[in-house]
Amino acid sequence: KPLPPSERGDKRMGAYLIAKLKEGYHFEWMWAEEILEIKKLSQSGSSPYSPWNSNSVSTEGMWKKTVVRRAVKFLPTSTDVQRIVNLEEAEDIGQKRVKYENIVE
Repeated sequence: KPLPPSERGDKRMGAYLIAKLKEGYHFEWMWAEEILEIKKLSQSGSSPYSPWNSNSVSTEGMWKKTVVRRAVKFLPTSTDVQRIVNLEEAEDIGQKRVKYENIVE
């Protein structure tokens, strides 16, 4: 059972996602170590201005985004959504920045 921010303390164990599908559920769990490894791959992961580091709200959002991005690969989505996720991942590991215009109408 998730705790409110005031009761969580400083230690995060991981993050998870539960998606309700027509045929059941998809559960995705990532340990803190896995998320922090992905942060290391991010070009902005060490910047104090990055959402990974700027404040607790944006840091928590990056943890959630990381789990969602992993789960979206296994969920029914449009090809456009899959393409955007792949482009964002390429950007995170330092590949050439690609514009997203005209991908989704």
